[in-house]
Amino acid sequence: MTKRNILAFILIFCVYSVCNAQQLPTINHYFLNTYIVNPAYAGISGYTDVMFLYRKQWVGIPGAPETNLLSLDWPIKSDKAGLGLQFSNDRTNVISRTSGYGSFSYKVKISTFQRLYFGVSLGFINTNIDFDRIRAKDLTESTLLAYPDQSMLADGSAGIAYQFKSFRVGLSAMQLFQSSASFANKYDNKQLSYGLVRHYLLLLEYAYEINDKFRLYPMLLVKSAQGLYPQIETNATLYYIKSYWLNANYRIHNSLSFTFGFVIDKRFAVGYTYELPSFNKLGGISSGSHEFMLKFRFVSATGRAKTGYEFIDNSIKYFEEGNSEQDKIKDALPKKDKP
Repeated sequence: MTKRNILAFILIFCVYSVCNAQQLPTINHYFLNTYIVNPAYAGISGYTDVMFLYRKQWVGIPGAPETNLLSLDWPIKSDKAGLGLQFSNDRTNVISRTSGYGSFSYKVKISTFQRLYFGVSLGFINTNIDFDRIRAKDLTESTLLAYPDQSMLADGSAGIAYQFKSFRVGLSAMQLFQSSASFANKYDNKQLSYGLVRHYLLLLEYAYEINDKFRLYPMLLVKSAQGLYPQIETNATLYYIKSYWLNANYRIHNSLSFTFGFVIDKRFAVGYTYELPSFNKLGGISSGSHEFMLKFRFVSATGRAKTGYEFIDNSIKYFEEGNSEQDKIKDALPKKDKP
């Protein structure tokens, strides 16, 4: 591989990343942790949650994307606000991105059944080109391959969400600053530049209680980058007796995946996703994608009893809270004597 081919490869990768909305890593387990896609949800569960996630995409293809993610979020001020931290490393072939963010969220109670959430994140993205991972046919280019290059960029995101009973809709904007990076080929001083593209994510959620054992959580996620067609994915999670779940996710014209998991002692959760390889152009050469998740929940700051359902979502929590407030109001009203 010559110097010209190397720079051409990097340029093609950057264009491919933008066109396929892949500047943001693909994650399946956001249904367990909506803070991943919107900073307004930091601390929303009322507990201190720690999640670790590993994703291996397109197994069988050399240099295919690999993602590691660690998130931590917790409530403050009696659940009216929340804080969060996210760290991730995303590698595709010779290009890797390491990022870190700190988040703040605030919740406003509009009425018994309505909530508004606001959130912002600030952090950094460090993009690195590892020339030493390139296998060159011409050994005389060893000088070129000895010079990795990297660029540190400031980044931020913002989000807002509205909840009415068991329905919630959130909108977030990622890579707000649209920072640009430049990489220099120290062998012949040629440069390559590319910029972070602003992404918008719309998430719609609904929590439906089937009976005392089953609950269903359908979601719709729409991702859009400036000037590009949106990527739409739908998923639904069936939750059983507070301890087990099965999730099906379909990215339109792209992939179909299934996730299953379970809760241990209401504090520890384990999840696994298998993504089928036959729904995109890589189906013939990849054996699919895998994603592993571990999540730990600490005792809540407010001392509330833990429930397994809140590992999935806490939409129903406010619905039940609203019913409780309504009952209190009814009980306080003077009783009329029956004739």
